[in-house]
Amino acid sequence: MGDIAISLIGLIITVPLISMLLVYVVLRKVTKRKHKSLKLAVDSHVPIFAVSIYFLVRQLFHFSAVGVLLIALLTSALVFMIIHWRLTEEIDMRRILRGAWRFQFLLYLSAYIGLIVTGLILTY
Repeated sequence: MGDIAISLIGLIITVPLISMLLVYVVLRKVTKRKHKSLKLAVDSHVPIFAVSIYFLVRQLFHFSAVGVLLIALLTSALVFMIIHWRLTEEIDMRRILRGAWRFQFLLYLSAYIGLIVTGLILTY
C-alpha cells in the first residue's frame, strides 16, 4: 500500500498537468461550474508545480531552486500589492495573495513547460 502511495505521489509530481486535468474533471462533475472548478484546480496545483520545478531544476542543472521559487513568490506578491494599492488605495491582502498565487501558477506552468523542453533538448 505504501509503494502505491509513493508511486502515485511521484507520478503527480512528475506530470502535474495530468493530475490537474483529473482534478478539474472531478471538480467539474461535483460543482457543475466550469470556472470555479478551474480556479480550484489551479489553486490546488501551485505547490505541486513548485515541487515539480524544484526537482526538474535539480535534475537538469544540479542546484537547488528553493530560493528562486521563494523570491519569485514574494516578489510577485509585492508587485501585486503595489498595483492593488495604486488602483484602489486600499490593501486587501486576500485579493493580493489570491492574485499572486494565480500568477505563480502561470509562472510555474511556463517554467515547467520550458524545463521539460530544455530537458528533452539536453537529453537528445
